[in-house]
Amino acid sequence: MAISFFDQAPLGSIAIRTNSAIGTLESVTGLSVVHLQNGTQVRSTFTLANVLQDVVDATQYQFTKLFTFPAGEIQFMKANVSLQQKTTSAIVSTIIAAAAGKLGIGTAPASNTTLAATMINLVPGSGETPTAFTTSQTINVLATLFTAKLKTGVAADFFVIDGTAAPSVLYLNTAYPTAGDVLANGTQTLTGTVVVEWQLLSYDFGF
Repeated sequence: MAISFFDQAPLGSIAIRTNSAIGTLESVTGLSVVHLQNGTQVRSTFTLANVLQDVVDATQYQFTKLFTFPAGEIQFMKANVSLQQKTTSAIVSTIIAAAAGKLGIGTAPASNTTLAATMINLVPGSGETPTAFTTSQTINVLATLFTAKLKTGVAADFFVIDGTAAPSVLYLNTAYPTAGDVLANGTQTLTGTVVVEWQLLSYDFGF
């Protein structure tokens, strides 16, 4: 099981960080982040307030780029989500009521409705089944809250990605594997939090 420095941090040792050395937040309406730093480790809490995703009938998978990490080797310790989906297009003719969706947090954008490997390597973890969620039953009404986390004890737990040549990127991926769940192009929003604990190995943040 991954143990973070935050679990036993002395009082006063954790600081809020906002400078660019931490990384770059994507410019997305409704998306914000707070970084807490303890030593070399960072806990990034991303807050989503009705972050929009376009759902395309022809593909039925979509992604939102959340964050670009600093260049270098990134070690990931923990990750979790607490989110609610909301359908903002006509339910009768776009995304059906109570459709069965899948979600993953990963370092690659969704490229199919299966959602696997690096599309889900942070939540729930590479090799795991993507997180299931249910969509709104009424337009513009939040669906049921769902939660998930990086599974401990699997290959993904406490893993490292070398982002020296190309910095690692954080994506929120969703998909609808059943063709009949999306009848035409629609829209949805996601509200809640995504939390990631990570550190950039062998790097001085300059604080």
